[in-house]
Amino acid sequence: MLLRKAWLLLLLPVAPVVACFACSGGGGAVSQPSADASVDAVVDAQRPRLDAGPSDAAEDSDAFVIDRSWLSGDWDLPPNPPPRCDRLIARSPARDVPSLTWKACGSARAQCRLAEVTWSTARGYTFGKGSKEPVLPDPNGTPYIVYSRVTPRTDQPYWPLHSIQVVEQLDGPVVFAEAAPLTPGSQCGSQVQTSTRGIVHTLFSSVLKVDRYSSSNWATPASFTEAFVPLAATIGAPGGSIAGADSSIVLTDDPEGWVLVNQKTGAVTLPMNGGVRMSFDDPRELPGGFLTRYFNGNLPVVYLKNDGSFVELLTAPASRTVTGYAVDRTAGNALVWVEATGLAPSTNPVLYTSPFAATASGLAPRRVTAFDDPRGHGGGYMIAAHGMALQVVSATRALLTRLADGTSWNIDPEPGMAFANPLWVDDQDVWLDTGKLSTDGTAIIKGETILRIARTSLGAAISAK
Repeated sequence: MLLRKAWLLLLLPVAPVVACFACSGGGGAVSQPSADASVDAVVDAQRPRLDAGPSDAAEDSDAFVIDRSWLSGDWDLPPNPPPRCDRLIARSPARDVPSLTWKACGSARAQCRLAEVTWSTARGYTFGKGSKEPVLPDPNGTPYIVYSRVTPRTDQPYWPLHSIQVVEQLDGPVVFAEAAPLTPGSQCGSQVQTSTRGIVHTLFSSVLKVDRYSSSNWATPASFTEAFVPLAATIGAPGGSIAGADSSIVLTDDPEGWVLVNQKTGAVTLPMNGGVRMSFDDPRELPGGFLTRYFNGNLPVVYLKNDGSFVELLTAPASRTVTGYAVDRTAGNALVWVEATGLAPSTNPVLYTSPFAATASGLAPRRVTAFDDPRGHGGGYMIAAHGMALQVVSATRALLTRLADGTSWNIDPEPGMAFANPLWVDDQDVWLDTGKLSTDGTAIIKGETILRIARTSLGAAISAK
């Protein structure tokens, strides 16, 4: 699925939902979130007000008071915080932010569990995933999830009262947490991400007009190296980004869009093709760069390197398009993709895979299977891990496919619930973002929690087509 429009709607200051999140004070009407995967980025990006100048943000200690009453334990402002910044970082995240706990699914399906929403008594939009790939493994293969624990307002359940962005080892401790009290008058925002190297924490200051990129490695996740990037350097105010091991690919509000930011030095690279700025969609981390769609010609999926150079990696035959793609980092960065006819909706989708190669000529594409895709997203909501592809093909259906032979299994949500995005699959379980189903039965209304179901309890297998 092409998400560039969705990214822009979320990150440009004209977007009504983002504008109020960014102001941190709430208020005003809010439209109901859509079923698009990018809805979750509203909380996670936490954009600052880009139109705020020094006069808007004059320090007023009497008026600017950060509410910590809802937090347990010790929480500190970031080192050398910018003026009027209310982001707080847990000093002892494993102690003060309890790990996820699980309860049996209400349907009593065997080996089906839901994550308990222990952080909020109010019900509404309570869970937000961090990106299209919210779970990534560290160099030892240990998976970590980045997500938001959202406490919604009681009067507007799709609007956050406050939230905590969490990096948590699956079935392990929380290793990083940042609270967003959403204080009225706050002039900073943040984004927490993971890469295969470690944690990337970005702090936006609309007072100083500077972004701070703090990156760590998994061996010492709380020890950060900082780089500062003036807004002017990115040729457009930066918004949400996808972190790689060394660089972040960042969407800006400039019409041409994307830039690469070195997380350690702050150096900015504008990807160019023949002197023309390049525009991308749906980046996924690869060694030394990113796998991403390039908005040019037949919409190739390219290997964009950290130095701004690129090679076309995935293309489809005439009349077909690569409509979705993923990277299986548990299998040497094997590439997984879908070719289909048309876009939004796409038809006749077919799943392919290949061992990773840095050039198209080095790939060895192998057809896996055709599959039913009622929503026509053509793999736009797909992740790959442990030799499996997991995708959401409709609001009420997920599809798990074994890449070795194309055997698949359908997965249904709990009654009255819907799926938004795939999160993770390993040798034991499947993990999916789930929430309340819309009244017309076609979409998820809000992200609420995680559904986790054992692979051994899935229904009848579907043979490859």
